[in-house]
Amino acid sequence: MLERQAGDFFHDTYNGRMVNLWGLVPVLGGWGKVPGGLSDAEKKEDGVSLHGGLDEHSLMLHLKPELVAPGYKEAKAVTGQTMAESFSVAKAADWPGYLGSPRLATAAIGKKIWDSFAAAAIEHMLAVLNGADPAQFQRYADLLEKNPLYQQWIAATTARDEALEAKERAWLARRP
Repeated sequence: MLERQAGDFFHDTYNGRMVNLWGLVPVLGGWGKVPGGLSDAEKKEDGVSLHGGLDEHSLMLHLKPELVAPGYKEAKAVTGQTMAESFSVAKAADWPGYLGSPRLATAAIGKKIWDSFAAAAIEHMLAVLNGADPAQFQRYADLLEKNPLYQQWIAATTARDEALEAKERAWLARRP
């Protein structure tokens, strides 16, 4: 929602276009095409990889391998076979902070993900530069807002942001 508001503000104020390309479903859609070369067993092991699994570890192995923990190849799979199962797994007291199977990650898969991202981003950037209305492209954040599994998380983060904003406004009001 905020990315849409920032882009709308920029357009209304400066009559320009500001688009979060990485937040567009067609750009992110390229990500999902890449692991198609995995075996059925690997797909099942990675499950619904929402954070830090095969795909994100692969991307980091391609972009900044020195930032990947050396023990990722020994990391056990932590995931569910549905989004609801993965959300449930992430609520466990001993959840290690990732969902998926990092051990399956490779820099080669990461390069495919990055190349797919870049091609989709360029395609959509050129479309906008050639006059396409960015609003025609579905945004990932809009999908998340409609998903009941994300609504509780969104409500909690919104409440946190509003509390921080109120604290900042109170501080500003006390300033001379």
